[in-house]
Amino acid sequence: MTSFENFPKPKKNISFFVLVCLFILMVAANHPVKEIQEPNLVLIPGGSFKMGSKEGDSDVRPVRKVNVTPFYLAKYEVTNEEFVEFLNSIKVEVKNNEEVFYRGKQIYDLICDGFCSNWQHEIYLDNGRFKLRPGSEQFPVVLVSWYGAVTYAKWLAQRTGKPYRLPTEEEWEYAAGSGKLHQKWAGTKSGGKALSKFANLCDAFCAVKNWRDHTLRDGYAYTAPVGSFKPNKFGLYDMTGNVHEWCSNRYYPSYDLSLVSKEDKEEELYVFRGGSWINNIKSSTTTARYSAEPDYCTTVVGFRLARGVE
Repeated sequence: MTSFENFPKPKKNISFFVLVCLFILMVAANHPVKEIQEPNLVLIPGGSFKMGSKEGDSDVRPVRKVNVTPFYLAKYEVTNEEFVEFLNSIKVEVKNNEEVFYRGKQIYDLICDGFCSNWQHEIYLDNGRFKLRPGSEQFPVVLVSWYGAVTYAKWLAQRTGKPYRLPTEEEWEYAAGSGKLHQKWAGTKSGGKALSKFANLCDAFCAVKNWRDHTLRDGYAYTAPVGSFKPNKFGLYDMTGNVHEWCSNRYYPSYDLSLVSKEDKEEELYVFRGGSWINNIKSSTTTARYSAEPDYCTTVVGFRLARGVE
């Protein structure tokens, strides 16, 4: 701790302003600023592709041509280590020792309320500080709401001066499918055992026994550390499986908004994509869509960041 006793005594030729500057430098030397963790980004080239699928649920239709401008997307999903730094850097309110709120909106949940079979909590509160269970640092953060993902992106943007955000649904599908290739799963067009090289899905080791697919062998009961599997053609990891990922878009049950009812348009739901550790092969394609309220928190949904090309 810097002491005023060691502060140099003023001389006639040294101004008060200079003394203040010296004191600030002394404090900074004793309290170095922690380096900000920024995501490792991949430049996704622009292009056009046919978004959607003639297979699967009706909300992935109609298939249509979409143009995507170049953008950056994080190689990995946001980790527990990164998210804890964020939680400890903002002023939050914790209700019932469980729900974490920021400016009146729930951004995180400390307690698992769904898909919790023997789930070990990775982030906990201890004497007013958020801490990590040892060994969980590089696992993808879960139990984070859409509000939480958006708030994290804004927080990082403010700290770095760079326009971080969530990817749009169009950007996400384009990047996951390796652009015009539009691969059915991120990194491959082949399902079955080969998919275990690219994705953490509900395999023979999955914690949810009733949903196990015994043709898969990824070796993880829950989430896996980010980057544990092979990347897709763009060098992106875990775009299929591990955790679903929030997108910036509102969800509507059709890509043709003229077919969407007034009630569906009024319901506030947001999109998450990619499948997770509880999903099977069919429900984890790059076109599959999911949705939830913006304050929804669960062990199967996380996020990754995007950034525009400046």
